[in-house]
Order: sequence, then C-alpha cells, then structure tokens
Amino acid sequence: GSKETWKSTNSGVSFTSINDSFGGNGNAKAITSNSLNELFIVEGTAKVFKSTDSGVTWGLVNSDYNGAIGNDATDMFSNSSDGLFILHNQDLWQSVDSGVTWVLASDDFNEAGDSHSGIVMFIDESDYIF
Repeated sequence: GSKETWKSTNSGVSFTSINDSFGGNGNAKAITSNSLNELFIVEGTAKVFKSTDSGVTWGLVNSDYNGAIGNDATDMFSNSSDGLFILHNQDLWQSVDSGVTWVLASDDFNEAGDSHSGIVMFIDESDYIF
C-alpha cells in the first residue's frame, strides 16, 4: 500500500528506502527492468511508471495501459529486446516503446473455456513465455 521504492544491494539481506513516492495510488502490482536497467512499475489503476536512475525518481509513462478495459495487473516482465509485458487475468499486454503504448498480445492465453486467470509469467533466455 505504500508508494515507496526499496532497494537491496546484498541479495535481499537488508533493504533501504530510496524513494518515498513512485506515484500513482500506492498500489504497485509488479516491477521489472530492461537491459538498460530502467525500472517499470504497473499499479492497480493501470498506470505505468518508469525510472531511469535505479528507482530514485519516477515518471508516469502511461495513465491507462489497457484503455479502460479494467484496472489491476498480476505480473510484469521484459524480454531480451526490451519489450514489456503485463499480465492481467487472461490478457497479455505488450509494449515495444518503454511502456508508452500498449497492444493486447493475447486476450485469452489459456484458450476459450478455461476460466483460470494467470498469476505469474516468465520469459526465458530464448524469449519463450511461460
């Protein structure tokens, strides 16, 4: 529920608060980074934020990644070409411009008739999505 950004430099043994407000409503759902070490947060009202300085400062890059289809998100990740992805229920959203614009890559990743929503997704070294 906080808007703070915390950082560990010792594999999670201890954390330091580096920012007291990334923005939004304080309901961060997922965070990821790309090959440039830029950080991205998606929060519960479908806003996407970006930091280019290791989480010290944040800027809003998109105020509604899914065009009012629904709020929330369950996971966010990046592939080897810095494409960003957001998982929300059975939808998979993709951005190829650092979160500025988003397209619906899949509106039912687990096929029609299956009502189970996704919780976590992962991209491997071959850019396969699991």
